Amino acid sequence: ALALVHNPSLTVPLVVVLPTSSGKSVLFFSVAAMTVQQTVIVVVPFVALVDDIVTRAQTASLHCVQWSSSMSQHSLPQLVVVSADLAVQGAFLHYAKGLELSKQLAHVFFDECHVVLTDTSYRERLRELWTLRYLNCPFTCLTATLMIALEGVLKERLSIPNAII
Repeated sequence: ALALVHNPSLTVPLVVVLPTSSGKSVLFFSVAAMTVQQTVIVVVPFVALVDDIVTRAQTASLHCVQWSSSMSQHSLPQLVVVSADLAVQGAFLHYAKGLELSKQLAHVFFDECHVVLTDTSYRERLRELWTLRYLNCPFTCLTATLMIALEGVLKERLSIPNAII
């Protein structure tokens, strides 16, 4: 998985399935640590997870921030963490597209991507996460819980039909 995220394809998304507590966050931390004048975006489904990732990244000496609508393109952290409900809103998509157009968007990771299958009945915004695929950059989904029978559904819901799992 580490080799794949460090040699990504712009056209072939990844879905990385690793056990719980196996270090999936190391994948995006390491990509962020290696960026030069670029930002890695991590989309997470829960606000509590945003806080946890920001704290852990800062402890690891990464320049990491939680996305807010007041962020400017002039600030270029190594890692930007955004909750899924905000990631599909216009202000965030505009921010991310600006990074892409200025060649400053290194990679987008979607942590706990299985939520597009499990949580959409009460969190409608999760149905819109496929819009992140409009960003022209490497795209990697991370999860510990993806049943083989639901791989096709995940690919469909995130608009990643050619993803490597």
